[in-house]
Amino acid sequence: MQIYLKRATGFFGMASPLTVSINGEKQTMISNNQEKQLIVPKRAILQVSFFWLKSNQIELTEANAGQRFVVTMNPFILQAYICFFLLTSLFGFVLNQVVGLLVCLVAYACLLPYVMKKVYVIKEDTYG
Repeated sequence: MQIYLKRATGFFGMASPLTVSINGEKQTMISNNQEKQLIVPKRAILQVSFFWLKSNQIELTEANAGQRFVVTMNPFILQAYICFFLLTSLFGFVLNQVVGLLVCLVAYACLLPYVMKKVYVIKEDTYG
């Protein structure tokens, strides 16, 4: 069956193509603002990645034939990075507090394994 996959990740990572995997095997690469037609088995798992950064996994069945999907950046990740940089700037440069800066860095290191698997979001493209 065939499906359509569009990448709309915006500014972040736009210079680097994402790897599209079907059932854990690399199939193709997709660049920013590109749409591709994919031929997939009747039952498949779709995921995109960039090195160790991954998306959610979408389980595809025959009901998904001809369907359009879009890859976006996870909005939580973008907000978390903005908060992280604001906090580290505040503690490191403005307040000159090493302890606060270290707490931010430890929190970031603890969240990193969780975040790496949810950087991209694949969802059904309801707008075509």
